[in-house]
Amino acid sequence: MAREGFSTYALDYSFTGLQQTARRLQDEMLNAVLVQADMHTLPFPGESFDGIIAYGTVYYTDWNGMHKSVKEIHRILRKGKTAFVFTRTTNDSRFRKGVPINTNTVAFDTDDTNERGNEKLLFDRG
Repeated sequence: MAREGFSTYALDYSFTGLQQTARRLQDEMLNAVLVQADMHTLPFPGESFDGIIAYGTVYYTDWNGMHKSVKEIHRILRKGKTAFVFTRTTNDSRFRKGVPINTNTVAFDTDDTNERGNEKLLFDRG
C-alpha cells in the first residue's frame, strides 16, 4: 500500500515483526507508521481509516478474540468503507497439526511452522 502512495499503517503485536517490517520499508525506501498493539484493542480513534487489510492475522485467537478484533476493525473503519479480512479454514494443513482447544480452535505444537504455542481459529468453510 505504501508503494502505491497510500498513507499506510502497519500494526503487529510482535516487536520483532515490526523490526522486520521497518527493515523492509527502509530497503524499499517506503514509509509507513508502525504500531505495536494487540488486535483486540486497536489504538486508533473511531472511523480513522478508509480501508483496512487484515491478512493472516485475526485468526490467531479464539471465538471471543475474533469477535473483539472484528468489532475493533468495524469501529476504526469509516462508514461506507471496506475491510479485507483474510482467514483460513479447517482445510488448512496446519489445522490437523494442532492440539484441539475447542470448536475450530487449535494450539500448534509442531515446529513445521513458526507458530508453535499459538492458538488459531479456523472456519468450517471459506
